[in-house]
Amino acid sequence: MLEGFKKQLAEKSVSSGGNFVRTDFHVHYPGLDDYEYKGDDSVQVMGKALNDEGIGLAVVLRHQEFPTKEQLQSLQKFCKNTVLLPGAEINVFVDALDKKVSKDHYFHCIVVADPKSDWAYLLHKAKDKFTYKGENYPSGFHSSIEDLGKFFIGEGALFIAAHLHQAKAPEKSRSVDDIYEDDAFLDFVESGVFTALEVRSTATAEFFDGRRTTKSGKQIPKAICVRSSDAHSHEHLIERQRSTWVQMETPSFEELKASLSFRHRVRLEAPDFKHSQVIGLHVEGSFIKESWIEFSPGINCLIGCKGSGKTSVLECLRFVLNTDVPSERQETVDKHLNHILGPAGYVECLVKKSDGTQHLLTRKMESKDRIKITEQDGTAREVQIREGIDFDVSILGWHEIEAVADRPSARIKLLDRIQGEDEIKLLYSTIESNIENARDLLPTFQRKIKRLDESLKSLWGLQRKRRTLQKLEEGELLQLQNKYEQYLSIQEELKSLKTQLIRAGNRTKKQVDSAFRFLQNDPTEVAAMPADITEPINRSSECRKHLKSEIDGISDKISTLSQDSSDIIQTQIDEVIKAFAKFRENEYEPRTNELPTEEREILSRQILIIEETKGLPEEEDIARALRDEVQALALELHDFCDNICKSRKKICDIRIANIAQINTEVDSIEMSFLRSANHARRDSFMNTYREEASGIMGLVNEYGGAEPYEKLRSLFADFRDLKIEEERWAVKDLMWDAKFVEFLKIFDDDDVEIRMQVGAAGFVPIQNLSAGQRCTAVFPLLLRNTKGPLVIDQPEDNLDNRYIADTIAPDLLKKKNGQQFVTTSHNANLVVLTDSDLIVHADSDGKSGQIVERGFFGCQSSRIAPSVLDVLDGGEQALRARQQKYGNSD
Repeated sequence: MLEGFKKQLAEKSVSSGGNFVRTDFHVHYPGLDDYEYKGDDSVQVMGKALNDEGIGLAVVLRHQEFPTKEQLQSLQKFCKNTVLLPGAEINVFVDALDKKVSKDHYFHCIVVADPKSDWAYLLHKAKDKFTYKGENYPSGFHSSIEDLGKFFIGEGALFIAAHLHQAKAPEKSRSVDDIYEDDAFLDFVESGVFTALEVRSTATAEFFDGRRTTKSGKQIPKAICVRSSDAHSHEHLIERQRSTWVQMETPSFEELKASLSFRHRVRLEAPDFKHSQVIGLHVEGSFIKESWIEFSPGINCLIGCKGSGKTSVLECLRFVLNTDVPSERQETVDKHLNHILGPAGYVECLVKKSDGTQHLLTRKMESKDRIKITEQDGTAREVQIREGIDFDVSILGWHEIEAVADRPSARIKLLDRIQGEDEIKLLYSTIESNIENARDLLPTFQRKIKRLDESLKSLWGLQRKRRTLQKLEEGELLQLQNKYEQYLSIQEELKSLKTQLIRAGNRTKKQVDSAFRFLQNDPTEVAAMPADITEPINRSSECRKHLKSEIDGISDKISTLSQDSSDIIQTQIDEVIKAFAKFRENEYEPRTNELPTEEREILSRQILIIEETKGLPEEEDIARALRDEVQALALELHDFCDNICKSRKKICDIRIANIAQINTEVDSIEMSFLRSANHARRDSFMNTYREEASGIMGLVNEYGGAEPYEKLRSLFADFRDLKIEEERWAVKDLMWDAKFVEFLKIFDDDDVEIRMQVGAAGFVPIQNLSAGQRCTAVFPLLLRNTKGPLVIDQPEDNLDNRYIADTIAPDLLKKKNGQQFVTTSHNANLVVLTDSDLIVHADSDGKSGQIVERGFFGCQSSRIAPSVLDVLDGGEQALRARQQKYGNSD
């Protein structure tokens, strides 16, 4: 699937822009006297070597003359993939080099001719114009090298200083590497006599960056340096591995000549674009019917008039790469996507991660909640958009730079991406993990501390009662209390006896009366009885009356005895009360009134207290066990907080270093690190729980530290080192409030203050700048977003042309070797001055959008040049008018 996509991408995208072509400026034509390989197949094997080594462009030369067209054609047959240019290696005698070489040494210079010209005539013309001695060996030019160089350059050729000849074999001759400190030679370079300098060592090239001086203090001029094989055999080409990589869209003399004017287009080592990048995009939709774009790993610019569809391409990228859209723009973006793709459209995107792995991403409008990911081995899987795709990219739509400038979290995110983002993400993961661990453990800690609080209060109460009993006993107050209680006991006994006597008397009388109630019944009338039983019945009646009278007497006597006895007992009670009052007044109260209320209570309840405090040892064991558990849990919570604090410090150190780097690199802005200035989580907690949150916040603020987790670390350190001292124990109920667990979600993040230099006003804070100025201030952060591709829609909208030309374009030129950029633009400065590696011209007929041209603006004849001229400069007439008004700046 990936290979099929790549094949279609190569076929349908037409151009991927400027690529670095392996170039060799110094290949000797086979079969001549100085050519080392003497085989009859020398032309064939050299051609094969050029192909096999991947040489895209080679300068084929002869000593003191150009190869013929027939010779070039014979070699071209064996290297179809290599563009061959005619070259001549000429001798130029110079007697001004006096530091390292004597006067009989001479330069070997390479002249590269346009293959469309009559190159043989060019050399004849030079020999006629200048002093040339060819009769004796070594032959060569004896005229001024400056005049000679300017002649060849004026004729449209390239003039490259190769090496110095020292009567040695060419491969042993001294190169420019040996003479870069010679004042005369440096004067030649500074005069512009050379198109480029051929060096053998990359270290030598570094001396020609325009920032160095010789040991004697002479400024070394800036110059383009190239490396070449100086091959006198196909084996030299393979063994020496000295090549130059030149950026061109299509290898040609014209593009080579143009690229040798730009230092950044010439490299002495093979470019290795290891950074992550978007390789290609395929869109099928409604507004964009079918479009294929193969992106460059450097700078890609989409140009076109308004409504042409260039922004649509960026929105398709954002859609398939599943990057965030600001909430305030979500509705607008969704409508735009529906217009671009329609209900059945889809987007495919091939990406390469920094580890070299490639993935094909496919997202369809009909199932836009899912993304299909095809791996390199052809396996495919679908993921939900909330899961992400593990490809780091930043995409900012139209006017979204302003939002970045206004949001603290966005500013910090950009700062992190400059350097250390992976470490910061790992540290944040550690923070979140420790927060979750602390939140899981805190409820257990809260239960234990609450139980400990209850246990200690119970324990300390018992200990106070036990101490009071001991104190009372030592002061003989317990004997006094015992005597007090004896008085009360006797009173209670006598009162009880009196009550029982009265109750018993009453109860006995009632029981006797009830038992003998039958004696009250009258006997049967005697008259009704037979005469012979009348006498017995009368005697029985008399007996019953007598018995009733006696029993009534006994009942009354019992009642009288009970009452008399209770009266006697009451007298005894009165005597005891009188004696108790005297004891209390004279002995008890004077002693006990001196005691605190709590001790008087304990004195009065001594028996119960003694029973109650029998469990004191067990309570002490329980309290000690709970204290140990609380300390162990507090230690864990303290360590979680400590891990969070240490991670926060590391994050802050990285951010401070990033800010220091930016302040060093960028003069137009100043940045300051604002640690813990972003209170978003704290504000959310306070807004949710309000007064209750204030209480918890107040509790935590009692502990030392600048940030919440520093304070929590101090809080749990107190519990870790817990000392059970009653007079110092003050655990608030808030400690076991369930909302305290929610408080653990809080940690204050950072912000960064950005100040931009605004004329005489000096450095002005970003919040006091206009929208355009805010974007200008934050743009250096965007350009240092080195983690992944940076995609921006019309970044110039809020940037002035001077700032783009002086700051943004040079910055992009430096950074495009290690990061991919994709922009849309109407600004010529942004597109041309950054030497965009790929320019894509989008256009529309109002109903659909299409790509009408694409390419690398390498030279005037580049295929994309007319599009750049028309879209960005208003056409040739407008450009010519400006040139006439500005005048020639030469």
